[in-house]
Amino acid sequence: MEKQPRRFSDDEISLIKGTFKDNLDLLKAIRKSVLQMELTEKEDVALRTMLKKDVMKVVKKCFLPEIDGDAPIMQTVDLWATLNFSTLNPDLALLHIKSRKRLIEYIGQRMQSLEGIISENIISFKEMSSLKGTPEDIYIDLFARNTIVMHTEQQINQLNVLANEKEETEEDIKERLKKDSSK
Repeated sequence: MEKQPRRFSDDEISLIKGTFKDNLDLLKAIRKSVLQMELTEKEDVALRTMLKKDVMKVVKKCFLPEIDGDAPIMQTVDLWATLNFSTLNPDLALLHIKSRKRLIEYIGQRMQSLEGIISENIISFKEMSSLKGTPEDIYIDLFARNTIVMHTEQQINQLNVLANEKEETEEDIKERLKKDSSK
């Protein structure tokens, strides 16, 4: 039986498993880095040693996906595509669009930071909840901040699930299908 194609290749899944399986400490360190929280020396070392080129490429694919024409059907995604503003009036929709742009810029900076690249004009996570500026600025920042938190949790969870999912043998699949058909 052929497996459903996924957005991640078998090589990428192997890399995820090899890096993140039973490694919640590394996943939490990534979360802390993305949310600009203070890292322990151990976490900092783990990030610098574990997130090499191929691993970082997969982490970026999770956190900052790009449209990929070769992706399996119905698995093409980027952070613009997940923005739902169709029911909003144009003024409110524009605030959501600006907030999403801020999110994408922020996540891009954080991915660069994980690669050891320091950006100019660093966007401060903490400042997003400072409630400073115009009402529109406050809305954009707070909406971006909250989306960043949820997006980060979702991507950390995705890496954890992929890393720890059980490999099904052909026999396991046949047995499961047999059980499902007898219900």
